[in-house]
Amino acid sequence: MTRSEHDCKFVAELKVEAKKAEYIHATSAGSISTIKRIMERNQEEQDDWFYERNFIAEFNGNPVGILTLSFPEDPIPVKSDYETEFGCTDLCGDFKRWRSVLFCNQR
Repeated sequence: MTRSEHDCKFVAELKVEAKKAEYIHATSAGSISTIKRIMERNQEEQDDWFYERNFIAEFNGNPVGILTLSFPEDPIPVKSDYETEFGCTDLCGDFKRWRSVLFCNQR
């Protein structure tokens, strides 16, 4: 994986689509495009070591999946300042669950 817009957009789309029902439950269906934008930005803001541990799987030249290698000594990936992206109605009630869903695969 690289820091390129193409790679970051693909990874963000895949991660959000994989857990779309959980994101909708934790926020709202109207928040999905914002969550994708936040996830894409998060992928772009990582330290260099992050890109050496994340790979995009391809089939016939098309991206089809991602693989992340993680080791106990790895630092925690950078997290975006995403809280300001949502209004009160999106965050009320289940924010802690949503936050854990958003970053569950970052390590």
